[in-house]
Amino acid sequence: MGRGTKSILVMVALAVSLASIIIVIGRSSNRTSAPQKNDILQRVKQSPDIAINFNNFDGVPIIIQKAVTKEISASEYQKLTGGESSTADRFATFPSITLLNSANQRIAKLMVMAGNRQTKKWYVVTFREANIAPQQIFSMTSADWRPDKPANGVSASPTPATSKAIDFDLPRMWWPGGAKATDLVFRIGMVEFEDGKKWEVDEARGSLW
Repeated sequence: MGRGTKSILVMVALAVSLASIIIVIGRSSNRTSAPQKNDILQRVKQSPDIAINFNNFDGVPIIIQKAVTKEISASEYQKLTGGESSTADRFATFPSITLLNSANQRIAKLMVMAGNRQTKKWYVVTFREANIAPQQIFSMTSADWRPDKPANGVSASPTPATSKAIDFDLPRMWWPGGAKATDLVFRIGMVEFEDGKKWEVDEARGSLW
């Protein structure tokens, strides 16, 4: 075997060894990041809910009983979701809410709205087959919002809210671009009854904020 051939074999062996080292390092990094992500996920799930601002205005036929969110730091958000970097220092989830139909008839259609005080941006979800009986509780979680449907005249149309696990490691559970819990507000946008009568928020009477 010639000296040139031996040199080539040595170089190939070194390249293979180097590639093996890189793979091992990569796997090791994955092993260390997974527990870190799980730790953050558990902390989020176990952290207390933070109440967000809402008002039950006179004449609204459905009562807001609860509107809450979770909040984490920007660094925790990055590690948890792998989402894009942001100038925000805190990230809050889309709200989880509990409503009560206080009217004496069934609600057929419901529109809810979540807004950010800082950006003045609203997100809307319309439940087109809400089917909420009188005195019945209606709930939705962070998983029921569609953050890719901003409230610029566009409403999302998800299926009615159901009990489900909330995957906090998914970026769509969190307010896009980041927000503090204190930045978020919640409103009822529209209620339509089974007889076709409708209640809608009247923006002309004052600021939504």
